[in-house]
Amino acid sequence: MREKFKNNHTFLAWVLLIILTFVWGSSYILMKIGLKAYPPDELGSARIAITFVVLLPLAIKNMKAIPREKLGYVFIVGLLGNLIPAYLFALAQTNLESSLTGIINALTPVFTVIVAYFYLKNKITLIQLAGLVLGILGCAGISMVNSQDGGFGRINLYAWLVVLATILYAVAVNIIKLHFQNVGTIALSSLSIFFVGPFALIYVLTTDFIPRSLSFTQSGESLIAIIVLSVIGTAFAIILYNKVIQIKGPVFASTVTFMMPLVSIFWGLLDGEKLFLLHYAGLALTFAGVYLTNRKI
Repeated sequence: MREKFKNNHTFLAWVLLIILTFVWGSSYILMKIGLKAYPPDELGSARIAITFVVLLPLAIKNMKAIPREKLGYVFIVGLLGNLIPAYLFALAQTNLESSLTGIINALTPVFTVIVAYFYLKNKITLIQLAGLVLGILGCAGISMVNSQDGGFGRINLYAWLVVLATILYAVAVNIIKLHFQNVGTIALSSLSIFFVGPFALIYVLTTDFIPRSLSFTQSGESLIAIIVLSVIGTAFAIILYNKVIQIKGPVFASTVTFMMPLVSIFWGLLDGEKLFLLHYAGLALTFAGVYLTNRKI
């Protein structure tokens, strides 16, 4: 009976992980659609503002889950892990294919290990260091591929906005590791959005987002994409990720890092994006870097 229960939980964890992979891997194509009618600052602001409204009941419910003296760290997690990356990703995708954004975002675990070395004083092995080098080389290669003929060209600086976002993610993850080991993921995620969401909401109200949205015939597709990105790709994904961690643990949940780029590539190719041999070579280097960086020995 116990073995059957364990197998059922393992099956459920895999099902949820696949759903989570699809949800997060689809976020890049949703941003691309959103950018058809909205500038990057409005997209980033609206994404956080809508997520703030959706998670507000959970934030209020969990208001006392975190000690008052640690609320400053919650704000930093929200700033580095949600608010700033939302703008960086939106800006990057004005000059970067959605599939490539998904590939570069896979570097997050690499920088998580590196930041832990400096912030948490964790030891780093030569294998992990080699993983960092491979990951950076993979990203550098992707950023230099000419989108017209697939050869090497000038560096696309917008790709490095995604790298910066992954570094900020890594800092936020390590702050969580150090200060919020015993705090539930839903409580922390909803409260981190709660503290930064009002800034995004106030900003988006000062822009043309609402007037542009009222012209639904012109912005309808983009508006729906932003709402789905916020409600499903952010709020729902947070809850889903928490459930996977509860069932199988954080190591199993981190498998999503390897699977997300495959979804972003699928959507990109379906949307007519071109990926060349050098792009796939960069993807291979990035995956190798992530794998080596996450090795324990």
